[in-house]
Amino acid sequence: MNEEKNILILSDLNTHLENQLLKSLEFKPGKVMTINSYQAEISHAYGDVMRSIIIAIYQYNVHEIYIIGSSTYMHTIELPKSIVNNTEKIQTLDYLFRNCKPEFSSDNIVDWLNGENDIDKSLKASVNHISNHPLIPIGIKINGVKIKKNETEVVIEQTT
Repeated sequence: MNEEKNILILSDLNTHLENQLLKSLEFKPGKVMTINSYQAEISHAYGDVMRSIIIAIYQYNVHEIYIIGSSTYMHTIELPKSIVNNTEKIQTLDYLFRNCKPEFSSDNIVDWLNGENDIDKSLKASVNHISNHPLIPIGIKINGVKIKKNETEVVIEQTT
């Protein structure tokens, strides 16, 4: 790895994954910045996570992006009973999810909250969101990395 390049890591809220990647790839600490997001998933091409990535690329001269995923730390989110029991709200939200694509990335509120269950599919979709975004400059290397126990595996790698 070229230690002169700035690296951006999109990591889960679990910082253990980030630490494991930093250790395995021997990054120079001053050249790494991190964005933490639930499941490190980009669910919307014009959402807050993508905005943060774009700003990091231009303001901090980021040349390489690592999206870290782990099937070990996947959790299922259950809606509180107070929300589930409010069927009118749930029906309205589910209607929006089914009929307002691409604004909503899932078919219903529960799927949206839980994100993609297949970590490989999630990493590939997130890498594609970044590499196909019109504001991402040419030459940015984007890596989807899966961490399982103490092993690091690159699932997908693209350069814009």
